[in-house]
Amino acid sequence: MARDGSFLLDLHGAKLPNVIPVLSADSPAALSDADLNSTDLSDTDLEGADLSHTNLSKANLTGAYLTRANLSSANLNDADLTGARLLGVDLRDANLTDANLTGAKVAKQQVDSALTDSSTRIPQFR
Repeated sequence: MARDGSFLLDLHGAKLPNVIPVLSADSPAALSDADLNSTDLSDTDLEGADLSHTNLSKANLTGAYLTRANLSSANLNDADLTGARLLGVDLRDANLTDANLTGAKVAKQQVDSALTDSSTRIPQFR
């Protein structure tokens, strides 16, 4: 976030299939309502990003750093979140049907607040 409170990168409502957005380390991305279907965001640093209501179906988020990101009501159907870091992420009402969270760092209560089904691959919780 810029000093004046605005976002340096605001792609609100953008349609960016198969594009990796360039992000600033000093500013969380504002990507709410964006269409990022099938986008390769593997190993991308999206810490604190606003991805609420974003279409991330079939997105590759393997190894992505999503700590404290807002994914509420996001569509993550069939997304690959293998090894992603999801600590402190808001997953309320996110669609995780058929998503792969194998090896992801995420708390059980976060997953419990999302929509899952028998095809969702969830990490083993201790």
